[in-house]
Amino acid sequence: MDNRVDCHRSITEEFIVGISEFVNLALEHDEHDIGQGNIRCPCKKCQCRRYETPDLVKVHLCKKGFMGNYYHWTNHGEPIPPIPPMVVDQSYYASNGPREMFDNYQQLVMDAAGPEIGTHLEQHDDDNNNIMMEDPNVEAQQFFQMLKDAQSPLWDGCDKYFVLSASLRALSLKTDYDLSEGCFNEWMQFMGDTMPDGNCLPKNIYQAKKTVAELGLSSMKIDCCPSGCMLYYKENEMLQNCKVCQRQRYKRFTRI
Repeated sequence: MDNRVDCHRSITEEFIVGISEFVNLALEHDEHDIGQGNIRCPCKKCQCRRYETPDLVKVHLCKKGFMGNYYHWTNHGEPIPPIPPMVVDQSYYASNGPREMFDNYQQLVMDAAGPEIGTHLEQHDDDNNNIMMEDPNVEAQQFFQMLKDAQSPLWDGCDKYFVLSASLRALSLKTDYDLSEGCFNEWMQFMGDTMPDGNCLPKNIYQAKKTVAELGLSSMKIDCCPSGCMLYYKENEMLQNCKVCQRQRYKRFTRI
């Protein structure tokens, strides 16, 4: 059901049959029904936020296609597929002391997830180790993906930078030197070309931000007085002159 249109821009028979199977599956699960025979519409516009009649859902999907990355129909009764078990030492959350088993970036991921990640994991007793096994849900999958990025080298044999650390470093340099997105993308592409084939360096700003998004990090550009008197922040955000020295916030240019 991957190919919605053929070479003549017509809806393929395979896609139409697949849509019918999808709607039938969704209707079989009452927990995803609002009581009037309506189901969530997973088209690119509705993105499972709206309930529509089955026939209208079919029309939306034919016109717009499925929303991105909706390969497992978890909003329509399909269970989340099992993923390889990964383990986290439960003692990590029990101690406030140093956590030698994690490097700085792995610890950053653990701290971002917080103790509440334990609610998404089920305890598993082991004769030799006290471990927590991953429970297959969206939050846990995102957490383990971040942890994987923190542990995955940029290429086989690289022991200095990992996917997460490289993404954070690159975004930090972009902010420090006020690089445009175009410059950043070209720079990342160039750096990737100088590395061994198959490297995992993000190719552009979208991939870099996606890698660090779940950490909850954000940045804000705040103007400062040229003399360093004040910041144009909060109640001063819209001012055009410094309240202390009266210097103008922006330089004036005269067009010739």
